[in-house]
Amino acid sequence: MTVGAVKSVPVATELEELAGRLRRFGAEREWKKFHTPKNLAMALAGEAGELLAEFQWLTPEESQRPDPETLGRIRGELADVLNYLVHSPPSLKST
Repeated sequence: MTVGAVKSVPVATELEELAGRLRRFGAEREWKKFHTPKNLAMALAGEAGELLAEFQWLTPEESQRPDPETLGRIRGELADVLNYLVHSPPSLKST
């Protein structure tokens, strides 16, 4: 699977690269101590709620073509959701 019509970079490669950048970003700020499964799940739920709030009162048509300001907020919330998803798997440990 590839992303976009021009690029031929596999999606997995792009996601791995993004995940690495996000983890380095958190490591530089010493956030790892806060990245427990509980904290990440709670943060993810909060960010998902913020994403839903951007769509709450839009019509189906408006949700497919939001105005530029709304689209910017939606993209920001999607980035926040992705950030917590990327940090979640490494924090889980088996007993």
